[in-house]
Amino acid sequence: MNDLSTSALLAQRLHLIPGDDFSEWTVAALLGIDRGSAAVRDAVVDLVRVQRLLIVDDVEHGTWRLPKINAFRLRRITPRTSTTARTEAELEAQRRVEVYLVAHAAEVSELIDPGKHRYTTPSEPTASFPAVAEALRWIQGERHTLLAAQQAAHLRQDWTTTWQLAEVCWSGFRTLRRYEDLLALQRLGAEAGERDGHPVAGGCRSRVAWALNHLGRYHESLSEAQRALELATRHDHLWSITTAKTALSHAHLSLGDHRAAEDHALAALRLDQGRRVVGPDGRDSPPYATIALRKRHIGRIRLADGRIAGAIEILRSAVTDLQHDPRRRRESAGVRMALADALLVSGRSGAALAELEVAASMLDRSVDFALLAQISFTRGDIAHGRGAAAEARRHFEDADLYYFQANDTRGVEAAKSRLAALRTRTARDDGQS
Repeated sequence: MNDLSTSALLAQRLHLIPGDDFSEWTVAALLGIDRGSAAVRDAVVDLVRVQRLLIVDDVEHGTWRLPKINAFRLRRITPRTSTTARTEAELEAQRRVEVYLVAHAAEVSELIDPGKHRYTTPSEPTASFPAVAEALRWIQGERHTLLAAQQAAHLRQDWTTTWQLAEVCWSGFRTLRRYEDLLALQRLGAEAGERDGHPVAGGCRSRVAWALNHLGRYHESLSEAQRALELATRHDHLWSITTAKTALSHAHLSLGDHRAAEDHALAALRLDQGRRVVGPDGRDSPPYATIALRKRHIGRIRLADGRIAGAIEILRSAVTDLQHDPRRRRESAGVRMALADALLVSGRSGAALAELEVAASMLDRSVDFALLAQISFTRGDIAHGRGAAAEARRHFEDADLYYFQANDTRGVEAAKSRLAALRTRTARDDGQS
C-alpha cells in the first residue's frame, strides 16, 4: 500500500461514515486531512484495490447534469461493521464529518439563497465552491451522506445536528427538486426542533408542507402548514409565522380555494412589510426579496382567479422590490416569468416576450435549467403564434435540451411534442403530406 498508516486508518474508521455512498471529501473530513492531500486519494485507491470501496459513476441516475467537482464518488462494498463510535478519536472523527457536512451545505444554501434567514452558523466557514453549479454537484455527490448523517444524529438524539442538517440542506435539495428527500429531511428537522424547544421547528414544518404540496399531497400539506403556524405562533417568531402563512396559502391554492389562499398570503405580506433585516448593503432595511416572493405568489393566485389586472399590478411591484437586492437574480427572473404569464393572458405578447428576455439574461446557464426551459418553451409558443416557425423550432429545441439537463422527462416530452407538431405543419405547408 502507498501509505499504510493512512490507508489502515481509513479502513478502521470507514464504518463511521453515515450511509453507503459518499465523496472523497467526506473521507478527508473523516481522516482530518486536507482534501487536496495526495494521501487521501492514495488511501481511497488502496481500499478500492482490496474491494472495500468502489468508485461509482459520477452522474447518478435521476440527477441534474452538472459540472464535476474534483472528487471521486464512492460506494461502500463491505457492510458497516459498527454504528457506534467507541473511542474518543472515533467520536472526534465522526464529529469532523458532521461539521464538514453542515458547513458545506450551509455554503451551498448561501450561494443559492444569499441573505436568507437561517439559524445555523457553521463553526468552520468554507469557501469551497466557485459557483452554484459546483455547489449543487456537491449536493448530488453527498446526497446519501447528508440523509444518513441526519438519521444517525436523530437516532442518537442529537437534536441540534438533526435540525441543522434539515435547515442547511433546504436550498440545495429544493433547487434540485428532490422533494421526497426534502420531505424526509424536514420531517426529522421539525421533530428535532420541537424536542429541542427551538423556533426552527416552525420553519421545518412549513417546509414539510411545501414538499407535500409539490408531491401533490395537498390535504396533508394543509394539515402540516396549520401545525407550522401553531408552532411559529407559540415561539412568537415573525419570520416563522409569515413562512407558515405562506405554506397555508400554497396549500389552499392547490386545493382551489383562492380566497383563503389570498387571505393568508396578504397576511404574510403585511407582516413581512413590517419586518427589518440587514440588507445587501449592510444597512437595516425591509426584507425586499421575501416581500417580492410573497407578491409573486399573490399574483399567481389572482391570475388563477381570472383577475389579470390585479395580478399584473402586484407583479410589477414585485419586480421593483427585487431591484433593492441585486443578489437575488434567480428570484428576479422568477417574478418576471410570472409577470410574463399574466401579460400573455392579457394578450400583450410583445411585453411578455420582453420580460422573458430580461429573465433569461439573469439566469445561470450552467445551473438554472428548469427556469431556462420554461422560458424557452414559452418563447417558442409566442413565436409559433406569430407564424415564425424557424424561431419557434429553435426555442423548442433549447427547451428540449434544458429539460433534459434538468432531468424533467415530462418537459422533454412536451418540447418534443411541439417540435413534432411543427415538423408536421411544415411538411403539410410544403405539400409533402
